[in-house]
Amino acid sequence: MKQRELSEMLTEAKAGPPPARFTVDDAVAAGRRLQTRRRAAWSGATVAAAVVAVATVVSVPRLMAGPPTAPPAPPAASQAAAGAPLTYPAKPWQYAFESYQVGEFHVNDPFLVTADFQQATVRIGNDVDVYATDPSDTTPRTEPADNLLLTVYKPGRYSPKQFDGGEQVSVGGKPGLFKERTFIDGDTSMVDEHRGLAWQYADDAWAVLNTYQSDDAKKAGKDALMRVAAGLHGVPAYPAKVAIKVGEVPAGYRLAQGGRGPGYPNGGASESYRTSLLYVKDKPKTTAKLTDAVPDDEQVGREIRINVFPGAHAMKADPPAGAEQEPYCNPGNDSLCYRKSPGGTFQVEIIGSGDTSSAALKTILASIKFAGSDKPATWFPLTP
Repeated sequence: MKQRELSEMLTEAKAGPPPARFTVDDAVAAGRRLQTRRRAAWSGATVAAAVVAVATVVSVPRLMAGPPTAPPAPPAASQAAAGAPLTYPAKPWQYAFESYQVGEFHVNDPFLVTADFQQATVRIGNDVDVYATDPSDTTPRTEPADNLLLTVYKPGRYSPKQFDGGEQVSVGGKPGLFKERTFIDGDTSMVDEHRGLAWQYADDAWAVLNTYQSDDAKKAGKDALMRVAAGLHGVPAYPAKVAIKVGEVPAGYRLAQGGRGPGYPNGGASESYRTSLLYVKDKPKTTAKLTDAVPDDEQVGREIRINVFPGAHAMKADPPAGAEQEPYCNPGNDSLCYRKSPGGTFQVEIIGSGDTSSAALKTILASIKFAGSDKPATWFPLTP
């Protein structure tokens, strides 16, 4: 399938919605990031579907206290204290740090790992994202807000060019750079302001803190970012865990990202996700250092993304009668297919770009083994 221009896809989207329907959470994930610029995404039908889906979301402002439903309590975390220096894992698909608390800033466990970096979201206080899914929705949904993003890079893989001209600072005796006006995805044409801090946690090994939206920048000044950075310490490397094990992928594809949720700008560590995996093909190899504070999410060449949701998550298309646990595709869009786990604990979708056939997507779905419960401790270590 030929890759099309975004303008062409947007024109088609305005003309009328395509047959494929995205879940509420797809729309929400896109809607929550409307203040930042999404990168060019999937193949034509899928991008058009995303544009239409975003239009269905009823925006409700982010709140600090007293939302329509009580905000979930932050997960347990150790208070930031002196600890072991962070050492990036020698083996792939492992995490190097855990959640911690600095005042009102809660750094969550890392949710995503790639060959070059790992990421965690940061929540400020009880801040929540509040949104309605329909104009008649009288009980808007809430979930913990993603106020900041922490990216920890593998040694030698990051160059802080985006922070050129920033103020030189010291974090734990290590050099760093703070910048009042920087952009989370490196696009300097954006008007949204994003404070950022980049610092070396070891020689030629960088970590970066960025705000998601301009209102987050008002809550996270230079001193606050530096305190959060100083609280980052290492733990013995431990494997990223995912709710599925993929038995078969097409020849030439390789795992590029994996974890609890997809990377920015495709959703982040939403409570709606259980697992997200990204496989890529035909990506040019490069040894150049990464320079964006939030790196490109491998959208080069062909891609296959697998998302796993909890069983209560609404599917985009009902399965054929009598085939509730068999792989099936969205009517009118055979690059978007699904499968339910035995017992309904998980629901999985797979999205293909390029020339990936529906038969290949169904083969991948059929090869998937599901974890036996929704408890992350029982999940599978992430492997290629």
